[in-house]
Amino acid sequence: MDPEEWRFTVIGALHPSLADHLLLEDGELVLMSAFFSNASWYAFTTRRIVGRFRGAVQSLDLSHGIRAEFGNFKGYAHGDNTRLGAVPREVATITGSDSGATLRFEYETGKPSMAPIYAAFYWERKHRFLDKLITT
Repeated sequence: MDPEEWRFTVIGALHPSLADHLLLEDGELVLMSAFFSNASWYAFTTRRIVGRFRGAVQSLDLSHGIRAEFGNFKGYAHGDNTRLGAVPREVATITGSDSGATLRFEYETGKPSMAPIYAAFYWERKHRFLDKLITT
């Protein structure tokens, strides 16, 4: 991973700047996190997604499934599909399948966008079938 492209996103750990913003529960692990400012950050954990966007801290239990929308994750400039990353950040919307509750957060576009997209993909498609894949 090119550090120039991954300026705000960390995989497998809590972003160092989030230590004062996010308290993990016993046994909860961070899958990935990102920090842009005190007003804009998020973290996917083994239990939930939590983030701050437009002044509000939100948390969403992911265990019952989600629907995720990432929109312009490549960061193309509007009307110009040739300059990857021209728009450095976009807003994702995660909706709880059962509750209908929504959570929005900013994320890095381009290659770093794959971290939250794949984390959401796991919760959206794989987690609900995990118990069927495990045999005793």
